[in-house]
Amino acid sequence: DLCQEKWDVALEGLAQGIIKESKCQLALTIQSNSLDAITFEDGRSVCQAGVRECTQNFELDSQVTFVANSTDTSIFKQWSNCDQIDGNRCSLKMDQRRTIEPQFYRAYSLSLEPSDFGRLMGDGFDCGAEIIPLKRGVLCQKSVLDSSKVVLTAKPISGYQVDSWSGCVAPNGIENCTVTVDQLKSVSVNYVKKKLIKVLI
Repeated sequence: DLCQEKWDVALEGLAQGIIKESKCQLALTIQSNSLDAITFEDGRSVCQAGVRECTQNFELDSQVTFVANSTDTSIFKQWSNCDQIDGNRCSLKMDQRRTIEPQFYRAYSLSLEPSDFGRLMGDGFDCGAEIIPLKRGVLCQKSVLDSSKVVLTAKPISGYQVDSWSGCVAPNGIENCTVTVDQLKSVSVNYVKKKLIKVLI
């Protein structure tokens, strides 16, 4: 046991008249397919990217809190083996060796292209040319669960109509389109001016 080994070393040092500081540490193992999305409370990374398991040592009886962050390729699902869970936060006391597991859903980013002639809406999206750049990351782009079907509706401005879709399969002139997000995808709409029809009396 790591703690017992450190305590034995400390006792040996005392017996020899050598003062040694003994801080017992215990191993915490984190297992996940998205370890790069796990951080400490202050935002520091816990594990290096590209691994599925990592181990950190913490002092005996210390309190540790981790945060699971959703990313472009993963959406946080739940924690396992924590003492206390608050949303995406996991807190635990290091009173023994521990193993925790943050679970994520696989996800992909769906981006909508703003247009001066209409807006794209649906499932939390509301993307138009008047959306300021700082909000486009929220209203024009977000991560959705793998294989999700997102129904989008094009709303042309006055005097324009939908001509065609790009990145989403729909007949020309149709204002609704369903996109299956099974990979990184981008959707845009081409608008054209309505043709005036003259009625002869």
